[in-house]
Amino acid sequence: MMLAAHQNPRVTKVISANPYDYWPAGGVRKSSLTARLVLTFSDVPVLGATIMRLRNRFVSDRIFEGGLSSPCALPEELAEEFYQIGARLGHYQAFLSLLAHERLWPDARKDYRSIEVPVLLVYGEEDWAPRRERARTGLLIPGVVTETVPNGSHFLSLDRPRELCELIIRFVGS
Repeated sequence: MMLAAHQNPRVTKVISANPYDYWPAGGVRKSSLTARLVLTFSDVPVLGATIMRLRNRFVSDRIFEGGLSSPCALPEELAEEFYQIGARLGHYQAFLSLLAHERLWPDARKDYRSIEVPVLLVYGEEDWAPRRERARTGLLIPGVVTETVPNGSHFLSLDRPRELCELIIRFVGS
């Protein structure tokens, strides 16, 4: 959405699934008690980086499960693959950078009114974003189309892939 707000000529439409601009009221910390405990310490200098290095499959699975409407949406093989991807070179540093900048994400909202291309906001019915935050984001973007996917949570591409694809195809074709 920021590229669109800054009038990048290559951006002709924006599709944003469960946009994450609502810190501290929402986000991955709402996924589970495990996520809250682990990520709360991520802000503490030295201690946070140390705890984040102690990643394990149990923690990873709890965080993913907290963003799904159904545990069946994340097959065992895919959960293992996600965990292995997290061990790739550079992933740890990228994740810490993501968390370090999380507080800045709401600042993006000040530019949303500048968006001149069509925008589709898609939320899972049970997404971590509070409904009032979803509505506020929608009000900031001129001409936005907002859709809510029933029985979906934050990871819509896992929870409701067919419904998400249908919304994307319909929007792109419009």
